[in-house]
This record gives sequence, structure tokens and C-alpha cells, in this order.
Amino acid sequence: MTPGHIADAITASAKLKKWPSLNGERVSARDGAVPYTLVEASLADCIRRLATKPESQRHLYEIHTSDETVLTAANALALQNDQPPPEEHSGGELRPPSRT
Repeated sequence: MTPGHIADAITASAKLKKWPSLNGERVSARDGAVPYTLVEASLADCIRRLATKPESQRHLYEIHTSDETVLTAANALALQNDQPPPEEHSGGELRPPSRT
């Protein structure tokens, strides 16, 4: 990815969303739950806001980008730290960003 593409991706619009929870655990989509939007901002701002959430609650958050990519908290924070995303799947749909 070229520096221009990275800058475009970081400034692209995104939504920080949170899944409803019960006793600290995500309520499943099978039970009718859907994540709700907390903020709509740039991808970089959404990642920064996510980083301020307590680590024990980050599994409840996702970032949805304008190109319909869904980033889990772990993947979004890995982007912020310029690390490869972790191998994970939380049961929801995970569509990691293209690295090309």
C-alpha cells in the first residue's frame, strides 16, 4: 500500500459501533442484537476513541468503514500499532482490510 493509499484509508469515514451486552458479554446477532453507532468520524479518530475504552470491554466494539469493512477492536488497534492483525474470529462476520 502506498503512502497516499494509507492516508486515504486513515481519513476515510468510519463508524465506531458497540454491541449490546449482558454481564459484559456480547449479545448475539442470533438473539436479534445489532451493533449501534457511537460516533461517525475518520477511521483514525474511531481507532483513537476505541483505544480509550477499557481493555476488558473492547470485544464489544467494531469499526465499520465506508467501504463496508468491519474491523474488530483487536484488528483496529493492530492497525494503529502497525502490527499484523491477530488470528481471531468472534462469531460475527469479520472482513479484514485488504493489505494490497
